[in-house]
Amino acid sequence: MHKPTQDPPVDSFGEITRRAISCVDKLTRKIVPRDNELILKRLRRGEFVSSSRLSEVDPFPEDSRSRLAEYNHSIAQLEEALGSLKNARDSFRHSVDVTTSLCAPVRCLPEDVLTEIFSFYVKSMGFKGGPILSTPNFRLAYVCSFWRKAVFSRPTLWSSFLLTVDAFRGQEVESEVLTLLSNCLLRSANTPLSLFV
Repeated sequence: MHKPTQDPPVDSFGEITRRAISCVDKLTRKIVPRDNELILKRLRRGEFVSSSRLSEVDPFPEDSRSRLAEYNHSIAQLEEALGSLKNARDSFRHSVDVTTSLCAPVRCLPEDVLTEIFSFYVKSMGFKGGPILSTPNFRLAYVCSFWRKAVFSRPTLWSSFLLTVDAFRGQEVESEVLTLLSNCLLRSANTPLSLFV
């Protein structure tokens, strides 16, 4: 009768990190910088040695360039691995932020109260130039789908926007602006408009 095989213990993130740091420490000790004082003294005296005779004077350069290339390659691999680790960390942090946003006090507000706050925000921001077609609503709509729904459902929020004069100087830009402008007008419904040019 065979005994069930047990899964090997799973190492914690901290334990793996400590082993990785230990390995990096070992790699660091593999790179042994030399004492440059003797060479610096010769440089100060104005000595010159041709490249063909350099290995006779000092054996250090013989394989130093190949070792340096190996160090650079290994460090690049470590940096790439560290980059992947940071990307994984950032994805995890995003998941934490998304989950904890459920507890945000602003989510307790009724939608009509929220849109009233948005109205005050739009009035306080005003129009300071910038994009070809701009309104503070764009920034509000980018926060989350819940806010986007609230912003899109209130026509008065879309009754004012800024249109830059040179918006129609390129055919591609003109088409894009007209589409965006059409969407803004559609969301404003029958609300009186305020257009700043």
